[in-house]
Amino acid sequence: MSEPTNELMLEILKSVQMQVAIIREDTANMKARLTSIDNRVALVHTDLAHLSDRMDRLENRMGRVETRLDLHDAEYMPKLVTVQQDIEQLRAAYQPEPCPFCASSEIEPTRSRSIKCGNCHVEVRPRHGTA
Repeated sequence: MSEPTNELMLEILKSVQMQVAIIREDTANMKARLTSIDNRVALVHTDLAHLSDRMDRLENRMGRVETRLDLHDAEYMPKLVTVQQDIEQLRAAYQPEPCPFCASSEIEPTRSRSIKCGNCHVEVRPRHGTA
């Protein structure tokens, strides 16, 4: 191998300096982009704060309107209670049949109107006239 000469060392040094200059330029570009992103995020936070303030004012206005019109949630409660009672009655009336393969009661309906056993993982379509 030949001895490193000053010219070779100078070329290597110039190459390293060019690469460092490119890295510095890229870093400066990334810093500028990051600053731009930070500014945009700050604007989004400001917009969210304004929207939150507007929502609070709208809620206060709606409350005043409901008070003036004498609207209360109590009007809607009987309907909600009736719906909840209907759901409970349907749940009580549903008595699943056991799995025909393992006699497990861990069966559940699927989207394809079949029944899947949670124990043996067999999927069975119900017979006509059921379900």
